[in-house]
Amino acid sequence: MTRMILFVICAIMIFSCHTPDPMIIEPPVVVKDTIFDLKWKVNLASPYREIVVSRYVQVYKNWYITTGDKGDPGLILYAFDINTGEKVWEWHHSGKVKDYIRTMRIKDHILVMDTGPGLIAMDLDSRAILWEINHYETVSGYGVPLNIIGDYAYKYLSKGNFNYPDEAFLLRFKVNTGAVDTVYSVPEEGVWAPQLSGPAIWVDPMSKDSIIVFVNSRGNINKSPQDSPTDLYAVNLRTKKLVWKQTSFCEVSTSMHFQPVIYGNDVLMGGDWSIYSYDIPTGKLNWRRPFDKLKPFGSFNNTQHLLVGDLIYVNPDVFDVMCIHAGTGEVLWHNETDAPNCTFEMLYYEDMLIFTSWGYGSVMILDGLTGKLIHRERAYDDSPFSTNVVYHQNSDMFFTQNYKQAFGFKIRKPK
Repeated sequence: MTRMILFVICAIMIFSCHTPDPMIIEPPVVVKDTIFDLKWKVNLASPYREIVVSRYVQVYKNWYITTGDKGDPGLILYAFDINTGEKVWEWHHSGKVKDYIRTMRIKDHILVMDTGPGLIAMDLDSRAILWEINHYETVSGYGVPLNIIGDYAYKYLSKGNFNYPDEAFLLRFKVNTGAVDTVYSVPEEGVWAPQLSGPAIWVDPMSKDSIIVFVNSRGNINKSPQDSPTDLYAVNLRTKKLVWKQTSFCEVSTSMHFQPVIYGNDVLMGGDWSIYSYDIPTGKLNWRRPFDKLKPFGSFNNTQHLLVGDLIYVNPDVFDVMCIHAGTGEVLWHNETDAPNCTFEMLYYEDMLIFTSWGYGSVMILDGLTGKLIHRERAYDDSPFSTNVVYHQNSDMFFTQNYKQAFGFKIRKPK
């Protein structure tokens, strides 16, 4: 009996000293965010440097087209297969138009490239040059904005000193031939040098005449933008005569990089810290929507306004992006944090607003109806996103790039 008692006591002591196995805690299940669905990425071809600065990208047929680096010798284009990211072709040009490609626009099968000092038009199907114009051989000037309306590419050029031009010309070039004519010219006014935006065109329903509307952001190298007024012009495209002019419609030199937006019979544009709407037939102000928090340095220089139905989306040169009713000027939402320095263009897709924020180096996806952030896709390989997001409808894919790579991806709207 004594032996049995001792056995029990020893067993109790042994088990009391045993450390139990630790409880195994399963890691939490992390649901992968599939809103930004990356399909491919590819290193951008540049044997000259590790960082590639491409200013503009486009899609055509099954190609994603991007420029070479701004420091590459000659002009270079690369085309990648939209489905795989494989390089399909590359194009090198060393003609009379030099510099790097600042803007590209496509009309049908023709790609028009703006280098600042010149224009080049290329047939994308054959990669043959259709025409090229060195501006220094014509008006001896310089100008950056380029947009295509109908069969014409529009651009302004200045004449005289680069820092202080004495005249600005709004020109149009026939896309398929390069034939050029002057739409309108604006001389210097006192101390103010003319700087023109791209144009917007409205067709008079009665006369059927086209009225071209553009901004003259008057500048002076000795004055700040806050001390430099901006004018608004409406010109009859058939007669080349001024229809009306709003002198100093805003207090700040602004909006010279992108064209105004046509909404019905109205023209809308950003100026100083406000969005303006003017009646095109009469030139009268419909409404002005100020954003006082942007004073005194507000401007809308970096991003083209985006019109979607009755809504216009605008991005000033800060963190804000706004959605405004184009007919009334009512602010439907105002996101003050998620859009620092949008790149040139925003997209609207399935009630989502999509753009590259150069300030964040990210692709941003916002709810287009509320302005709330849906997704932010951050930098890859320590290289921030840096160009427009472009969309290819047939494949339902999006494309952009950072300073090292190009990306093809889909966007899946959350339920």
